[in-house]
Amino acid sequence: IIADKEISAALSEIRWEDGYVYLNKLVSLFTKNGQGIIIVTSFITLFGLFYVIKKYSKNVLFSIYLFIFFYYYFITFNLVRQYLAIGVLMFAYDQMIKRNFIKYVLLVLAAASFHQLAILLLPLYFLYGIRLNIKKLLIITLSFSLIIILIDKVMALGFELFPMYTMYFNTKYMQEGGMLTTVISGAVSLFALFIKLTSDTDEEYDFLMVLVLMSLLSSALSMKITLFNRLTYYFNIYYILFIPKALSLVKDVRLRSVYYMTIISTTFIYFNVRFLENWHRVVPYTLYINNYFR
Repeated sequence: IIADKEISAALSEIRWEDGYVYLNKLVSLFTKNGQGIIIVTSFITLFGLFYVIKKYSKNVLFSIYLFIFFYYYFITFNLVRQYLAIGVLMFAYDQMIKRNFIKYVLLVLAAASFHQLAILLLPLYFLYGIRLNIKKLLIITLSFSLIIILIDKVMALGFELFPMYTMYFNTKYMQEGGMLTTVISGAVSLFALFIKLTSDTDEEYDFLMVLVLMSLLSSALSMKITLFNRLTYYFNIYYILFIPKALSLVKDVRLRSVYYMTIISTTFIYFNVRFLENWHRVVPYTLYINNYFR
């Protein structure tokens, strides 16, 4: 559709963010085949994720395992714009660690040009370096509780800031969601708290723990309004860095092995539950190249 339109017409007629429209138009200059944009977006998404895994994960192979068995890889098949933004945000994470504010802002803005919600991650830059303690964790808990209580006002503010999401009024996205994601988020949050209280953590751990807690909040909100799952995806993707980081802090080798086996078995079950219910409708999946052999 975009390939056959003038860019000005495409920007005004299509509800997608401007950056994604421009990317589609750019790809269409080289190929009119719809698979072209899929290849480009997949490359950016996976390159960003694997870049940050290779650079910051304490266990690269385990991070890749988590990326697959937390079902994130399969979600990329459907939430193309959001995971394209997440791929860009991985480079922003790198710049945040390096404390390069300008590059961080530019990358977050680039991500937001593909998926508006990415702009909400802009303030995270200022959270890095804050050390967590019991008092701060209590403040976070009280703040989260208040947000849950004031959910209706939060939603009203959200639609005011992001009017494009009003299209979801009276759809399934405004209905109550399931609790499985929240159960997983709760389990990861409890594990994060346990490691925090029993190990010598650093500022990177504390920052990732904040993201874990944010994923718990947004997933809890999604139990009331499914649309909040979109926000959850921006936070729970960091499980692929956080869990290996947390496990690396466990000094007892046998205990660490137990944790590994528990997490592997739990995520394996989780993956199969999601796969069998065809979450995000990823099956049946047919490789495009198969069309040439029919």
